[in-house]
Amino acid sequence: VTSSSELPATPARRFLFLVYQTIVPYLAERI
Repeated sequence: VTSSSELPATPARRFLFLVYQTIVPYLAERI
């Protein structure tokens, strides 16, 4: 599991994850 240690566990990742969770349902509704 090198990718886990390669990516820094920063708040930015949590923000991107939050945006991802928000965008997925939005796109799902549009499609």
